[in-house]
Amino acid sequence: SLFDKYNHPVTQITFSVALSFCDWKTEMLGKKIRLPTETEWEYIATNLGEIRPENYFENEVMGHNINFEGTGIGRTTPVDYFEDQSSLLGVHDLFGNVYEWVTEAREKKLFQRSKLEYKIVKGGSFMTHLEEMAPWNRLSFAKNYCASFLGFRFVCEAE
Repeated sequence: SLFDKYNHPVTQITFSVALSFCDWKTEMLGKKIRLPTETEWEYIATNLGEIRPENYFENEVMGHNINFEGTGIGRTTPVDYFEDQSSLLGVHDLFGNVYEWVTEAREKKLFQRSKLEYKIVKGGSFMTHLEEMAPWNRLSFAKNYCASFLGFRFVCEAE
């Protein structure tokens, strides 16, 4: 149900619908709106490259300020529910809550044998185990797939 979820992430969005939204928003604002690339997403998620794989799980904030399987909430939360969980740039919910569609040129090389086109998601969701939420972890779904744990964020390019 969408009742009383005004500040929750939008879910049940396919990759194609996310791109269509970005095109519509670009037209409305007159500024280029797009999905982040996988590289951009990881850069923000590692606090501008400061967090490295060797010390990632030493970060004591991880697991306390994100909506993941271990919280037991079992559904999305408002994007500002965990106010202490933001990157250096003030970006909320990079981890947990919902997986996010991203773009990257290298995606097409991953699934050449399949007739389905797959796209990459990042960040984990309210159903993901903490150990699976490292910034460099990635999953893929068919681009026409949608689910209650899958959404997107967008980037507004600087002029």
